[in-house]
Amino acid sequence: MGVRLYSNLFGTLVPFYLVYVLKLGRSANFDPDRDVAPSRIPLVVALIPLSIYLSSVCTSFVLSKFYEKFGRKTALMTGGVLCAGCSTFLIFLDSDFSWPIYGLAVLIGVAQSMVLATGINLISEVIGTKG
Repeated sequence: MGVRLYSNLFGTLVPFYLVYVLKLGRSANFDPDRDVAPSRIPLVVALIPLSIYLSSVCTSFVLSKFYEKFGRKTALMTGGVLCAGCSTFLIFLDSDFSWPIYGLAVLIGVAQSMVLATGINLISEVIGTKG
């Protein structure tokens, strides 16, 4: 349940974090108190979620090999540590120091894929034995 909550909340709140905390995609003369939000989504704001989802898809393709080599519990623990590390690193980003978000987006996608796929896999294993 926590895995789904983390993935859904993170996927929903990333665009708001990019626009309101990191101030990506805003023009220099944008005043949030007076101006209305732009009608078009800037490429920078769409690029970060795209890289998160693409790295997540690529990770899910190789996750079965990771399971064979290390096991599912290790995959869940590794993904959880990556999730916690990425979330902690996001605290230190601000509008002047926002360039690491591009590399961090790939790690976020890898972490989300690891915890979500492994969590669903473990849940289906438990439900499969009961039903």
